Amino acid sequence: MFNTPSTLTFLFTDIEGSTLLWERYPDAMKSALARHDDLLREAVTVHGGRVIKTTGDGLHAVFASTSDAVLGVLAAQRALANEQWGEVGRIGVRMGLHSGAAEAREGDYFGATLNRAARLMSIASGGQILLSEAAAGLVRDVLPPDASLRDLGEHRLKDLKRAERVYQLLASDLRADFPPLRSLESFPNNLPVQLTSFVGREKELADSRRLLGTTHLLTLTGPGGTGKTRLSLQLAADVLELFADGVWLIELAPLADPSLIVQTIANVLAVREQPTRSLIAVLRDFLRDKCLLLILDNCEHLIEACAQLADEVLHASSQLRIVASSREPLGIAGESIYRVPPLSVPVLSPESRVLSDKSEDAASSDTAQGRLSIQEFESVRLFVERAQAARADFALSDANAHAIAQICARLDGIPLAIELAAARVKSLSVEEIAARLDNQFRLLTGGSRTALPRQQTLRALIDWSYNLLTEPECVLFRRLAVFAGGWTLEAAEQVASDDVRPTMDEIDSHPPSAVLRPDDVLDLLDSLVNKSLVIAEPRDGGTRFRFLETIRQYARDKLLESGESERVRDRHLDYIERFARAVDLNLRTGDVRTWSDSAEREQDNLRTALEWSLARQPLAALRILGSVAMLWNNWGEFTEGQRWCEQALARTQTATGTEFSSARAQVLAALAQLTMARGDIETARQAIEASLRLYRELGRPAAMAQAFSVRVLIAYFRGERDAATAYFDEGLALARAANDKYAEMMLLGAMTSVAASRGEFAAAETYTEQAASIAREIGSQLGLGMAMMSGGMLAFVRGDYRLGRARLEESHADFQHMGQQHFANITRSELAHVARLLGEDERAVQLYREVIRVWKHEGHRAGIARCFECLAFIAGGHGKSTYAARLFGAAESLRELAHAAMMPGEQAEYAQQVQQIRSGADDATFANAWSEGRALTLEQAIQLAMSDE
Repeated sequence: MFNTPSTLTFLFTDIEGSTLLWERYPDAMKSALARHDDLLREAVTVHGGRVIKTTGDGLHAVFASTSDAVLGVLAAQRALANEQWGEVGRIGVRMGLHSGAAEAREGDYFGATLNRAARLMSIASGGQILLSEAAAGLVRDVLPPDASLRDLGEHRLKDLKRAERVYQLLASDLRADFPPLRSLESFPNNLPVQLTSFVGREKELADSRRLLGTTHLLTLTGPGGTGKTRLSLQLAADVLELFADGVWLIELAPLADPSLIVQTIANVLAVREQPTRSLIAVLRDFLRDKCLLLILDNCEHLIEACAQLADEVLHASSQLRIVASSREPLGIAGESIYRVPPLSVPVLSPESRVLSDKSEDAASSDTAQGRLSIQEFESVRLFVERAQAARADFALSDANAHAIAQICARLDGIPLAIELAAARVKSLSVEEIAARLDNQFRLLTGGSRTALPRQQTLRALIDWSYNLLTEPECVLFRRLAVFAGGWTLEAAEQVASDDVRPTMDEIDSHPPSAVLRPDDVLDLLDSLVNKSLVIAEPRDGGTRFRFLETIRQYARDKLLESGESERVRDRHLDYIERFARAVDLNLRTGDVRTWSDSAEREQDNLRTALEWSLARQPLAALRILGSVAMLWNNWGEFTEGQRWCEQALARTQTATGTEFSSARAQVLAALAQLTMARGDIETARQAIEASLRLYRELGRPAAMAQAFSVRVLIAYFRGERDAATAYFDEGLALARAANDKYAEMMLLGAMTSVAASRGEFAAAETYTEQAASIAREIGSQLGLGMAMMSGGMLAFVRGDYRLGRARLEESHADFQHMGQQHFANITRSELAHVARLLGEDERAVQLYREVIRVWKHEGHRAGIARCFECLAFIAGGHGKSTYAARLFGAAESLRELAHAAMMPGEQAEYAQQVQQIRSGADDATFANAWSEGRALTLEQAIQLAMSDE
């Protein structure tokens, strides 16, 4: 019969670096491993534990008492430390202890508790003992006198589930200091925390990992709901340490436009556009020397664009790997395809009475064994775990085993379908669930009780879940389909509720549905979460909700069938338009970080609203872009921002009226800034002049003043200093007449560059101080940061390095606080220059190396080259001419590759420094070192810059 789960403590061990030891000392390792096994078995059994089995170069044991487990692992580590291992050297064994319930059968244990113990062990170093919070809590007050616990904080384990607070077990006679834990945080990644455990799939994980080692593109295929995404995430977590430059999830489901794929990848990798270069070219260069894994999730609706992108970037990088999940293969050369099967299920007879395909007599004599064996099926384990999450007292038993087996078999082992069914145990028994599923599938298949096609099964299961909802729940469920990339409670309340009665035309066009008040949404949304139809994810002190993509597609179909799709999309558009206005206001004079982060989270919803408005309400598209177009500038996504602006302008080219003209003028000004940032100065000039003409016709002096700040910079970049001054004078007069402080601040900031280029440093200083003063007055965080950065760079140009430092440090702190990392790294670079010119070489080297790390991540090769050169200046000053020559060579090669010439001021310092350093070295040696530097890869050159030799 089924054993009742009880709290036990499980131990997993492993020899660190055993593969290398076996390669180096194959004969010696045989005897060493045998001795290792003897020592661990003795320590475990003496202290009341039982070795369940050996696992490669480790073992798996169980203790009834956590205090006994602690005594056992301490004894084991002491025995290992005191042993003489001969030519093998030291054997370092990592150990993990976790306490919890587990199912026992046939001398073994099964369940999530064991998985967590194994994961805990995997992040330790050889000789280190780690305890979970559960184990530590049970033993904290009964530790041996010479033992203690060290809190190592929360860490995410490779099961991607909740974070685990980890403790290290210390003893006075054992090693205490180890490298950082090898948890997910130790490796660059953006893998999301999963709210549920990963069940089964051992074979699929092993197969996909093996395939990934032999191919650059692995595509996981299968119908919706089979767990392709979850398998790809677990695979990514398992191979994390193999990719020095990280594992990055690219979520494609919210995208409708294939042209946004490259931008989405660039966003995740923090790759920024560069003037005069396409983003795909910048991305290719960034990936060229990266050891990196991309997870392209949900490719099927963008299959051709994904295939083209994968083919292009894989040809550019020898170390890049891609795992794609799609309902169909990408279809490019070199692709390996792995079809994700459903979970294993119990086999039912045609009469659905027994759990195997044996004869009736054999089945009758083996009923107990047959029932016990259903725990071995992945689908059953998944159902039980998810049912326990829905109802804490739920357990697999003799009484419900048959019904659970029926459910899993009838759902064909589809993970999503099983999770939806398991969520129903709150209100139905498993027997009732099984009976209702049977009726539902009979109806759908004309009475056939044979296995259903998997996609039909999933659709039927969601149909069943949907049909069990109350009418208000159905209404909310389908209306939430308008959101892309998730939503907040506030958004759901505003978009999915009814604050007005439907019109008679709406009533005639489709049957009336339940009227939802905003106050109803919270309870209804909570109900959908409880039924596993909506996922709730804690984030930044709040909660964000989302659908799984398969369920979102279903909800979208239901919304279209309801006849209210257009009305709900209009409400979504209204919400996004209000949100855009709030973002614009707060980025000017509010909490920049909070609103920048909020806008970034809503980027998919912004795109969805823009697509709808361009088709239905182009004036709304103009208004949204007028408010938030510059976000794409702040995000470094100039091309996408430019494309939206150009589409909206083209769509409204023949529109007339004051509202359209005013909105078009604002979008034209935004277009000018975006194209100026890309280096397309002529397009920027045409756009800003068109904007100014419209504002002049409309009689909008304050708006004209803001547009003039852009016109000043465009004239500056064109070398038209006199014209820039004239534009500044006209704009400043308009701003002051309209008492528009924001426009005045922008104009003063722009004029700082013009004055400095003329050598009018006193005037430039005045402009900067006035801009900073206004920024403080109106509460513009971003404006103050930019003013402080301009002031610091101005002081630097004038040779006042100490003042420059003070201003740059203030600006750097501001940008860090606002989450503007690109600007923060610019100020960090300037601070490095100041430290170098003040003779603070150690500080300068530290800062340059920090800058290199960020520029490497962003793919800013010109910035990296400049850091190489400055590090070479410092090295040459300390007599390290050969080292300096290697850095000069690496920088020269990098500049050629990036087509990045030096600025005039940089050229003068560079020529002087190279000549001075060259004079202190033998010509041949210096030339050879220079050539060696030119031959380095970017990664090798960065390693050189990070070292002192």
